[in-house]
Amino acid sequence: MPLNGARDKELTIGQLKVKVRELTVGEIGEWLNDKLKPSPDLVADPLCALLPVGDMLLGDVLRMTDLDRDSVKGLTGSDLEQLSDLCREVNKSFFALAATLTLAGSAALNQHLEA
Repeated sequence: MPLNGARDKELTIGQLKVKVRELTVGEIGEWLNDKLKPSPDLVADPLCALLPVGDMLLGDVLRMTDLDRDSVKGLTGSDLEQLSDLCREVNKSFFALAATLTLAGSAALNQHLEA
C-alpha cells in the first residue's frame, strides 16, 4: 500500500465501486519485470495480456485497480475506457516512464537494424 495515496481515486460503474490506485516504485519495477519476462499468470490468461483497453492492456488495468479477473467479466468496453482514463490520470509517472521506455526501445531497435 502506498504511503501517500493522495492520487488514489474511486470510480462507480453501475453498482461496482472501483478503486484506482497510484503504483509505487516497487510496483512499477514489478510491472517492468513482468513485461520483460511474463509471469505464468499472464501466459495462462491471454485475455489479460492481449486485450487492449485504451492505450493499455487489461492486465495493466487490473494492476492499477482493486479489480480481479472475475470482476471485469460484466464490464463493457466503455466501462473499461473510463477505467483506462482514470488509471492514466492517477498514474501519470507510470505512463511517462512507459513512453520513455517505448522511445528507448524503438531507438535501440532502429540502431540494431541499421547495423
